[in-house]
Amino acid sequence: AGLRYLEKQSLAELLRRLRAENMGILLVEHDMDFVMGLADRVVVMSGHPGRIREEITVAVGRPRDPRDVSRKAQELISHIWQLLGEEVGSGLTER
Repeated sequence: AGLRYLEKQSLAELLRRLRAENMGILLVEHDMDFVMGLADRVVVMSGHPGRIREEITVAVGRPRDPRDVSRKAQELISHIWQLLGEEVGSGLTER
């Protein structure tokens, strides 16, 4: 289930604190706007077997406001959705 708005804000604040301590963080999230607000890298996985399909660097400046998605972030989101669509399509043809 998706995180509610206040939970996302609390998580975003925790992640900012951990990042300030130079800690690496792995977060599995499907809300692309939220991801663009937090992530430095996005890893897109393939279907079964799960393998890294592409690793994408989020080259969007900081600080970021997860509610204000830049043009560059929108382009990255579109690319990620394209990759995911291809994965879904390839999974359907393998059945």
